Amino acid sequence: MSAYLDEKVKEALIAARGAKGTAQKTLMVWAMKDPRLLQAMAMPFIKAIAGAAIEGALKRGVPVPGRPARPAPQLSRETLDQVLSQMGKADSAQAPAELPPQPSVKPMVWPAKKGGAAVPATRPSAPAKPAASRGPESAIQALAAAYAKKP
Repeated sequence: MSAYLDEKVKEALIAARGAKGTAQKTLMVWAMKDPRLLQAMAMPFIKAIAGAAIEGALKRGVPVPGRPARPAPQLSRETLDQVLSQMGKADSAQAPAELPPQPSVKPMVWPAKKGGAAVPATRPSAPAKPAASRGPESAIQALAAAYAKKP
């Protein structure tokens, strides 16, 4: 970071009385009016900014000399809509054949202990899902709990 940028960040934090969000907004307003500040802020990210500008231009179809233009779609929009509307509808001529019946499976039985009866085998219970896989609320609660435990 440049000394100029460091000084402006310090000024913004003082003006915002230490509130990061307010200091950030202040710095953004100042950068719109001060090209030197904007350049100092953007310099570490210039490669990513340039790449994003190029990708965006190519996606918008900006013509590039020496590069072939995108080929026109081969199907009309109406044809695509018709195809998509037919997807998932079962046609009697195209209905999949039924699967063959599965052989019956005998339940697994553990051998009997001395003097006892045989015990049917049961599947072990699945381990509890991690907090992140139970939904966003529990993931946030787990993160908050972990953060609260830090010294």
